[in-house]
Amino acid sequence: MKLKPYYFLFLFFISCSHLGVKFPNYTFKYLTFNKKLDNNNKKYLLNTTQFGDANIDVGNNLEHVVQFFKQKLDANVILKKDLKDADKKQLIPFLISYNISLEHLSFLKKNTDLDYVILTKVLDLSAVENNSLSNIHKKQLYRATAGAISFIKIIDVKNGETLLEMNCTGAVSNRKDTDIFTGEEQNRIYLHKSSNTLGEKTMKKLLKRIK
Repeated sequence: MKLKPYYFLFLFFISCSHLGVKFPNYTFKYLTFNKKLDNNNKKYLLNTTQFGDANIDVGNNLEHVVQFFKQKLDANVILKKDLKDADKKQLIPFLISYNISLEHLSFLKKNTDLDYVILTKVLDLSAVENNSLSNIHKKQLYRATAGAISFIKIIDVKNGETLLEMNCTGAVSNRKDTDIFTGEEQNRIYLHKSSNTLGEKTMKKLLKRIK
């Protein structure tokens, strides 16, 4: 692959101005050993991606999430909005949280022929201030100037067991770095400044881990 001329100019500018590029750090956490989908002719419901921890924030279908599971599962996956009854009304008349309740899981079991429900969630840096993160995630984002965490969980509708669960934290630290020779603080050019951008990036990285 040929590198464009402005790429070399960028590197030259950095080397001459004592600037440095700070890339995001990514941390993965696996809550199940399994990373594989059950492709044995099983039916999946793809829920909308939740932003934040309040149920009212549920409601967006992320294109890269939808396309990934459609490619993996083909006709065996259906979006929540497309699941309708005989009268062409939406079969699920409520919002499903990432932490799906037993009541909602029971509804899916009794009223659908689904085998699994796919749940996704994205939290940005503001969630640290809202105290909606675990202590380990707060620690990862403590010194971040931008950060986000993406979550994926797949639940067996029939027995409530978790088939797959993992999350990915992406953060750009605001910690000052020093030159190893002079001891002077280095200016850093931050990549992926936006927490929204990191939210998309961490979700894509999670999807790549699913087989």
